[in-house]
Amino acid sequence: MIQLRALAHRVDEPEYPAEWSFTNGGAPQCTAFTTEPQTEPRCRDTIDMFEWIADQSN
Repeated sequence: MIQLRALAHRVDEPEYPAEWSFTNGGAPQCTAFTTEPQTEPRCRDTIDMFEWIADQSN
């Protein structure tokens, strides 16, 4: 999605992605890219469906 917005908009337009920068010696680079594994955010109001199973096995 970031690359698509970078291609669809000019740098001076507000829709141009802030994550796309040219600070790497003038070469484009996405600052949102990471090699670290990402975990999905969890809703703090949702109970853990499997925590009780671990408790039952002890």
